Amino acid sequence: MNGCYATDSTLVLLNARPSATITGAVPICEGGSVDLHLNVNGTGIISGILSSGDNFSGTSPLIIVTVSPIITTSYNISNMLDESCSSIVSDISRHCYNCSYTKWRLLGIVSSDWNDAANWCGGVPLSQLMLPYREVYQGIL
Repeated sequence: MNGCYATDSTLVLLNARPSATITGAVPICEGGSVDLHLNVNGTGIISGILSSGDNFSGTSPLIIVTVSPIITTSYNISNMLDESCSSIVSDISRHCYNCSYTKWRLLGIVSSDWNDAANWCGGVPLSQLMLPYREVYQGIL
């Protein structure tokens, strides 16, 4: 058209989908709570829902969610999104983390003294014992 023409260009940004792994669960005592650590990558505010229905929101690299299960519960991330994109199943660690509590379970989180009630769920047992293999302080008989 009379030798005239126009060109134009645009910049297209490709944003990565948000991704995450979940860690941090440990045995807890009845009525207790535990912090789940969501190690996340994404842009801006990252939010989502855990398999338990608990919501989370925060920024990368770490979001901490405090949960207080009333029964032994496995947690994983059901869905997640950031300011640009939604995640897909392969972006989220599918590992479940169990938060469990048992009365008269030796946690060994204070010391190696088996007579210290703070080392036990529900106080020092009179007859029943459950000895886990991962206590911080090994009990001394």
